[in-house]
Formats: sequence, structure tokens, C-alpha cells
Amino acid sequence: MRVRRRRSGLQARFPRGSGQPRRWFASANATRRYAVGEVNQRAKLSVFYGASRTDACAYSGTCAGPLVKLHVPTDDFSYGTAAASMEANRIFVTSSGGMGTPFARAAVHYDFKRPNDGALLS
Repeated sequence: MRVRRRRSGLQARFPRGSGQPRRWFASANATRRYAVGEVNQRAKLSVFYGASRTDACAYSGTCAGPLVKLHVPTDDFSYGTAAASMEANRIFVTSSGGMGTPFARAAVHYDFKRPNDGALLS
């Protein structure tokens, strides 16, 4: 099998810019497990918050000849969510020594901070 290389003559220098994103996040979880008779229960509370900010920047460069200039404005993005859940399960052992653990879980999620105040883009 032969491989041939061809040059297309198209050369591009991709734009460069100076925008530097800064990101941070915080998360906390609390879990409690306890038994009520033969049923195991597990409660969980969690919260997450993340933010990102990118400074405005100007990109410039050439692409297949012409000069390209692009201005990108400052961008802020924040997201926060809280959740609470409860799980109940029970371990069953079969007569042959096999084990099974059916469970049920209920959860509630609440987004307390969403980008663009939760409005959808259309």
C-alpha cells in the first residue's frame, strides 16, 4: 500500500487572543445512613456553586490571506444547585447464598442560580 502526500497550498495562521478565563467552584455534601429494622435508609443533602468569568479580548490573525479581527466581550457564567434525597433498601439473601438489594430513592433538586436567570434562548 502506498501513501502519497499532497500540498494544498492553503496556509492558515489561527487567531490568537488575550482573554483569560477564571473559574472557581464549591461543593458540600452531607450523608447519613441508619437502619430501621431490616431496612437501611440513607439521607443526603448537597449544594454546588460554580462561576466563570472571561475578560473581554480581541483576537486577530490571518486565515487563507485576509486579516481577521474579532472582539469578544466579557462573559460571566454562574450556576448553583441544591439537592436532597432519601433512599431505602433492604438486603435479601436467597437460599442458594445469592444476595440482592432492591432500593427506592426520592430526590428533589433546586437550581438557585442559573445562567441568564434561567431564560431560554430561542
